[in-house]
Amino acid sequence: MLWLWLAIDPCTKLLPVLHLGPRTQHAAHLLIHSLQRLLAHDCLPLFTSDGLNLYFSALTAHFGEWLQVGQRGRNVRRWQVAVELIYGQVKKSSQQRKLVRVSHVMRLGTEDALKAALQELGLSGRLNTAFIERANLTIRHGIAALARRTWATAQQSSHLLAHLEWWRASYHFVRPHESLRVALMQPRERGATVWRNGTGSVPQPWQPAEPPDDGRRARCSLAPCQRFSLERHKARCGCSVMSRGDG
Repeated sequence: MLWLWLAIDPCTKLLPVLHLGPRTQHAAHLLIHSLQRLLAHDCLPLFTSDGLNLYFSALTAHFGEWLQVGQRGRNVRRWQVAVELIYGQVKKSSQQRKLVRVSHVMRLGTEDALKAALQELGLSGRLNTAFIERANLTIRHGIAALARRTWATAQQSSHLLAHLEWWRASYHFVRPHESLRVALMQPRERGATVWRNGTGSVPQPWQPAEPPDDGRRARCSLAPCQRFSLERHKARCGCSVMSRGDG
């Protein structure tokens, strides 16, 4: 059985790493190792997760430093976990597929430090896993092979991983995110005057694209725009294509 390992940034909604593999300690190490390679050298994130203990071993093995410690007249290298590392878990207990208890456990750091760090990021300060759970639902809706009770099962893990990577590219660069907690350089809001003309001087209102009306005229997604008469031609493949007439 394969599991999808994910990490998410709650502020930008980015999914920096994903891993498809078994639910083992080695898979947890691969996920955290890939994440650490993407971070800046002096970056120490705050981590929250579910109650899986494999995360704790992977985090403590990657965020820290080697220290020279004198022991019995000789120097010994000892691994020291980063003191500023904060990690909290949300443990859920179920009975007969019903949630009966939710408990919060601080594995590294204090609850006050976690609350202050979350509030500094603009979050509520409560320890939860709502963002990654929402991402899980989004993935299930976007990839048929991961939907519940589906006939579109993946035949090979490599094909499923390729599908996941294609979906992640669309998620990052195509899919609009309406719950971002950071300001965009060029926002795109429905009904807002955010688009500009060719010279970039006059704002133009944006509206959704309209389908071609009566097969003769079409309108682009930027309004106001001119309507161009279109001529219908037959392509060699047998489908109809539209092109602008010179007249």
